[in-house]
Amino acid sequence: MLHGREPTQHPWPLSSCLPPLDASDPYSFLALKRGILAYVSVKPVLALATVVTKALGVYGDGNLTGRNGYTCVGG
Repeated sequence: MLHGREPTQHPWPLSSCLPPLDASDPYSFLALKRGILAYVSVKPVLALATVVTKALGVYGDGNLTGRNGYTCVGG
């Protein structure tokens, strides 16, 4: 379905420094696929870390300091 598709522009801040994304290119498609799979595999670990740090009372929701779970997990 992606074969012959026109390249897609990035949103505004990124369009000034990144070239258009050609998803019909097999290498670009593989990079997209790897990025999505990396996110899917890391997200449950971060969710578990959030639950554990909240249960221990060290999450610190909204507080960006180096000694709480909010900063380490990524909010």
